[in-house]
Amino acid sequence: MSRAYSRPRSNLGVSLVELMISMVLGLIVAGAAVAMFAANRATYSASENMGRIQEAGRAAFELMARDVREAGGNPCDAQLTLTNGLNSPTGNWWKNWNNGLIGYNGSTAFPDVAFGTTTGARVAGTEAIEVKYGELPSTINTTAALADANLNQPIPVRTVTGLTVNDLLIACDYRGATVFQATGFSGNTILHASGAGSGGSPGNSGDSLLLGPHGNDKDGVAMPGLAANGMVSKLKASRWYIGCNGRADCGSPIGRSLYQSSLVNNAGTFSVVNDEIANGVSNLSMLYLASGGTSYTNAAGVTNWGAVGAIKVSLTISAPDVGGSVDSSTPISRTVQHVISLRNNLL
Repeated sequence: MSRAYSRPRSNLGVSLVELMISMVLGLIVAGAAVAMFAANRATYSASENMGRIQEAGRAAFELMARDVREAGGNPCDAQLTLTNGLNSPTGNWWKNWNNGLIGYNGSTAFPDVAFGTTTGARVAGTEAIEVKYGELPSTINTTAALADANLNQPIPVRTVTGLTVNDLLIACDYRGATVFQATGFSGNTILHASGAGSGGSPGNSGDSLLLGPHGNDKDGVAMPGLAANGMVSKLKASRWYIGCNGRADCGSPIGRSLYQSSLVNNAGTFSVVNDEIANGVSNLSMLYLASGGTSYTNAAGVTNWGAVGAIKVSLTISAPDVGGSVDSSTPISRTVQHVISLRNNLL
């Protein structure tokens, strides 16, 4: 009688049912791991995008506020009467110094530059602001009074370091201020000859360009055209706006950035340079408060730009990608608002 061979239990394979149960349990564990990874990735993306939004907002506001709050200022007193001694003072926006601050609503293009969709062009429907002022860090003092500051009398200063031929300057004392162009230097004196200038620069318009006649003081002594210890500084002209950055379609939030246009004197030739300040800033809007006023108004409601004392700035900033967004096709965006007080218009 033969006996059937029986293998040890440890050598037997798994049954089909056991295999299926094992696979199901493995899938559950793998699915939980994938879900946890996806959740962690979404949280990281959301945190990263929010961090980028905050960083862009902080940089945009700090740089913009630093520039805008100086609007209309000069080294002496912002409330002084300003004389423009440049040729054709309305020919370019940076030559027109009637207002140190001008705002543009979303439907109003810059007078000399249309809306556009090319890289650096201003986006239609977004607001903008234009500021001009005398840069205080570059201020130098005059060392002697000038009888009438005519073109035959160079302006003596303590130093001409940091100044360049054809720079646009502002000279002032306690009675007035004048915009003019430096046509050359002789030692520590600034020359300001009349004429059309060179390299596309405007030049000066006439003989008595600095401060103008002041008449006599109470003792009948003639007042000089520029007092001793007056001040001279470079002029700064810039515009802030939303422009197309060229990295994505300008109609999308990530295709827009905050830009600053600045006037640059390059070896006597003036040009306007557009610099991208913060990526993903898709909209800029502003409300203006006149000194002594009680309510903010938009640009169309401002009747006197010289009276604006504060600006409420709103920036809409979008993340560079859609990570962490509820809508997988739209990046996270936030609108931040700040108030800029103008140092020179707080009457």
